[in-house]
Amino acid sequence: DINDLGTGTAIAGTDYTTLPANATITISNGSNSGTINIPTTVDGIFEGNETINGQIANLTGAPAGVTIGTANATGIIDDADDSGITVDLSANTAVEG
Repeated sequence: DINDLGTGTAIAGTDYTTLPANATITISNGSNSGTINIPTTVDGIFEGNETINGQIANLTGAPAGVTIGTANATGIIDDADDSGITVDLSANTAVEG
């Protein structure tokens, strides 16, 4: 299970969609990592990068003799909502030459 610790700089429900209580992640056989997608909110406000802190717990399915503990993870929301700067030159005049 993935638990949102609520200790990052991003705000659940505002900057990203809160994960359901039973959110899961699958780590493939032979791998030591997995991915979960967390939908982020595009708000058009430049805020800089923000973090989401989560905890992976209640791990199951390990091979015999392997113990899996609890792990903390930090995700970064890259603030890409800025659409750049628009400059409208149509209202200005200049003398050529």
